[in-house]
Amino acid sequence: MATSPRIARLEWVTASELLPHEAHDFTPWLAGNLDMLAEDLGLDDLELLQTEWKVGTFALDILARGSLGDEEVRVVIENQYGATDHKHLGQVLTYSAHEAAAGHRVLAVWIVESAKPEHLATLEFLNRIAAGSNYSLVMLQVRFARGVDPGDHHRVHFEVLAGPNRFLRTATEAGPEPAGTERGRHVLEFAPELESRVSGLGMRRRGAVMTRHGAIAFRCPVTWPIPGQETARVVCSADYTNVGFFFETADAAENWAAAEVLRRRYGQLAGHYGLLGVDWHASSAGIRRDRVLSKLDVGYRNAAAEAIATRAAAIFECWSQLFAEHPVDDLAARTAQVLAEMDAGAGPG
Repeated sequence: MATSPRIARLEWVTASELLPHEAHDFTPWLAGNLDMLAEDLGLDDLELLQTEWKVGTFALDILARGSLGDEEVRVVIENQYGATDHKHLGQVLTYSAHEAAAGHRVLAVWIVESAKPEHLATLEFLNRIAAGSNYSLVMLQVRFARGVDPGDHHRVHFEVLAGPNRFLRTATEAGPEPAGTERGRHVLEFAPELESRVSGLGMRRRGAVMTRHGAIAFRCPVTWPIPGQETARVVCSADYTNVGFFFETADAAENWAAAEVLRRRYGQLAGHYGLLGVDWHASSAGIRRDRVLSKLDVGYRNAAAEAIATRAAAIFECWSQLFAEHPVDDLAARTAQVLAEMDAGAGPG
């Protein structure tokens, strides 16, 4: 006789029950788990830029960078416990306007415990009048499901209450470039091969595999000098593969300074660890992020996924050994020192 499956009713827990303080508990948790939010927003990837980001006298909870196909989306996230109010609606609009004025495509995300009908109607109205523009708003209700068994994990659920409609459909209407393309198929083969090789270094995948541009991102291990807002990335093209570290805070000068710290510390040492051909400050002048990059002369057109994964993993292994044997005492302090030099006229360029 077949055994019946165990089925239990979901027991919902509010965010404030599980994470008592919105600013001190929920925001840090969400900032460290943005990959859980990306799919619900329809984004390929979502990466933290900054928490408590200052806009005038206000401070946005989370500023993030999302990818939507080949486009970059600036994601402003405001969290609110309890019922929605006019104050938080105004803040969401203020932060969004600031990023839109800087020329970014903006997705405003208001995460709430409960929504008043008036505010739902407001977001729906704003999305209608913004249709076809580079701006849209989403309201998400966050809830947690308690584990079925004692000690089991809670599970998070983000429910879209309003938006984003046309905004996230625009990039796919011309036809997506998912796993059906050569690049997409390759990165889906490549990703598990690479993940299995770098897991021993403490590297964990961050966000979804980006099939459109053949990329996979990892969180840097806490034992490395660059964990947190920086990511380790592998980006595959037809004839080459980029392997490196990306500094992606909201401040372009800070990104350059952090990469400069690594250049000064490891520029003369890298070659001794097999890291030949390292490019420092490899991002173009028009891009805010900066990166430290190694370029492999193999891509999906001339090498198998397993071969590229092996070579990419070897680069990260070399960096891991270099970091362990020649640590950076305090990246933040050293970055601040380089920023001070830049202010004195010795800055990038």
